[in-house]
Amino acid sequence: MELIFKIQVLSREDLRWHDYIGPTKIDKYIITWEVSEEEKIKSVLIILKNYPVKRTENNTIDTDFSSLNKDIFKLATYLSNKIYTSTGIELCRPESVFFNPPCLVPETDEEKILLKNTPKLKKKHGETFFITYRPLDIKNLHFGFKFSQAYSFMADAKRVSSPFLKYEQYYKVIEFFFNGKGLDFDRNVSSYIESIDSKYNLEKIKELRSLRNRCIHPNASKGHVNPENLEDINKIKYALNDLKNLAELLLRQPPVET
Repeated sequence: MELIFKIQVLSREDLRWHDYIGPTKIDKYIITWEVSEEEKIKSVLIILKNYPVKRTENNTIDTDFSSLNKDIFKLATYLSNKIYTSTGIELCRPESVFFNPPCLVPETDEEKILLKNTPKLKKKHGETFFITYRPLDIKNLHFGFKFSQAYSFMADAKRVSSPFLKYEQYYKVIEFFFNGKGLDFDRNVSSYIESIDSKYNLEKIKELRSLRNRCIHPNASKGHVNPENLEDINKIKYALNDLKNLAELLLRQPPVET
């Protein structure tokens, strides 16, 4: 069976081809493109041929392709990054490859019969965006001016979309308020903040710092976390909320000595 994964193209972009637009093979996958009559890219397709589709115990087609997720996401990320670094255009979002299940295309007569006569469970994946606005408190606008650099880190963290870049920027807020390296830094942060929120004890601060080091150092001793690995993305997203809350807490209640 042929599986076709589709990466959505950002509609606001208008990248057009000037030469070869045929399929390209990367590892065991074929990369091809849906192109409009105006030679505008409509979507990027990742095709896997000869995939052994099986029946479930309920006599339906097994549509669990999660074993491919790691490879598919890494490839989608590579394609997005390669196009961006070559053209300066953010053509597609790698995670969109999971917004919908892959298409199944029969490659043999037997597979045509299988698809025609066997039901399959279809799951649609999507995402919901919520935009909230908070009123500006004018009377407190002056508060924190001497921490303006920390506010610039916070603002940059909110502006960027990559969770890895967000993590780095939020962490800079913590670094702005505290000195020290390694465990000394952890102790300095936890000794102040734990009395305000007990969750931020020495172990939690150490955990957040360790993950930050793994973000910025490709040769980190505990292994580099990066945006082409699904497990790493989930790891960062899981820790990101704690780091964000810590940064916001410090801006609301900065250390007295600073």
